[in-house]
Amino acid sequence: MKILFLGKNYSQGLKDSDPSSIASIASKSGHQILRDVDEGPDIVVCVDYKRSDMKIVRRAKLNNVPCVLMVNEPKVVIPQNSNEGTLRMFDRIVRIGRPDSLPMVRWAQTWRELNSNLSRMEKVVLVNADKWSFVPGQLYWLRAALAVKHDSIDVFGPGWDRSFLVRFSHRVFEFMRTLAAKQRPSLSGSSYVLAKPLSYKGTVADKVRQMANYKISLVIENSQELLTEKLFDAWFAGCIPVYVGPDLEKFGLPEDLVITCDPSVTSVQRAVERAYAVDLAEFHKKLDLFLNSPEAAGWRSDWAIHAALEAALESKTSS
Repeated sequence: MKILFLGKNYSQGLKDSDPSSIASIASKSGHQILRDVDEGPDIVVCVDYKRSDMKIVRRAKLNNVPCVLMVNEPKVVIPQNSNEGTLRMFDRIVRIGRPDSLPMVRWAQTWRELNSNLSRMEKVVLVNADKWSFVPGQLYWLRAALAVKHDSIDVFGPGWDRSFLVRFSHRVFEFMRTLAAKQRPSLSGSSYVLAKPLSYKGTVADKVRQMANYKISLVIENSQELLTEKLFDAWFAGCIPVYVGPDLEKFGLPEDLVITCDPSVTSVQRAVERAYAVDLAEFHKKLDLFLNSPEAAGWRSDWAIHAALEAALESKTSS
């Protein structure tokens, strides 16, 4: 099949250690990857909204070429991914990592061996870049609120040490971007908009390896819209995840391997106290069984990206 890939993330690999992208998987699967709509694609697959590519989508539609939008990034990151005007431009929408979407397409995970080291700090780690969004539903504020209240939470990730001016300019940009996307800005958690962690430890080259030095990991999704790689990274690191995100039961994931809490500072604090009491050796035994189970295999990048590609191409094969 001749495929024209567009969008912000079609060529983005999962990680440096796993450069697989949906375009590279499609090529390895024998599909012909085109560079221009004039080459006569059988289908156009747009992986996340990109303004400059919408003209190409319109041209493809004029030629009766099926167009699919694959939604990876949540609304709080790319507001246009949920804009009704954007969605109407496409024949099919495939949402990745959303619990209520049909078909339910998993977020592809770069697989690693479980780090079952028991000699680790009785502390909490949070590995996330300093980001913000004014789109309703964002959970960036919760990460900042926890990091600024507790010096027992070691924070890693880029951006937290930027100057006041740089961070303020970033927030202004995000506010204007929300307005440009025709979204009503939310000021939820705005008192933490420029908060700095009490225990900032810098950036890391390997997130999972750094997390493996800690017993507990805060796993706070960007929003409760989707499940990404954050939970699995904590599992591979052998951490007990204190988790805020969508309902794991809907994904068929074991809820006894996380401590789930509501998106509030108090709920997370109470969950952390429960996590300290967990026997780590027993937790690792149960976690190892799950990670090596058939249920977990469907989350591996090679399988999950193929499934996402098949879901996107269904609009062509079923037409």
